[in-house]
Amino acid sequence: MAASLACCAAITAPAQVQVAARVTPLTAGFRYDLSVKNLGPEEVALVSLLDAPFADILLQMSLIAPPGFMASYDDGLGIVDFLGDTQGFLSGITVEGFSFETAAAPDEFFTRFEALDIQGNSAAGMVETVVLPEATTVVGGLALAAVLTAQAWRNRARAGTAARTVAC
Repeated sequence: MAASLACCAAITAPAQVQVAARVTPLTAGFRYDLSVKNLGPEEVALVSLLDAPFADILLQMSLIAPPGFMASYDDGLGIVDFLGDTQGFLSGITVEGFSFETAAAPDEFFTRFEALDIQGNSAAGMVETVVLPEATTVVGGLALAAVLTAQAWRNRARAGTAARTVAC
């Protein structure tokens, strides 16, 4: 009997899923762009973010899923679900295109997930979050780099003019 249990355990491996979020700061909140990667042997049917804020109107209005998938937000339980419709979270595939906007900060919310494969195996994990710099910070950094480059060119040009004047 122990051998048959070991055999069944080997056949039904637990779901293995990675959820990644790229978070972009906005003027009044954050934009989350999420991807789901299925590393397990079975198709995953459902992925749920377990720690969403309650009653988030912005999240409710902006929640998007890629073609072939659905997304829902339960504002009373604080759960965001991603599930296959005409497509699925197939083994070895990363699905991108889930997104929403919210005022909720990435270090306080959207940190934990749970997934369920088509065999009923579940997996839980932490969302891998990367916070991108604010657009104004990037633009400001580029503007500063341009000013410093222009200043360096002017200084180099002045130094070249001074050297030619002395040589004459």
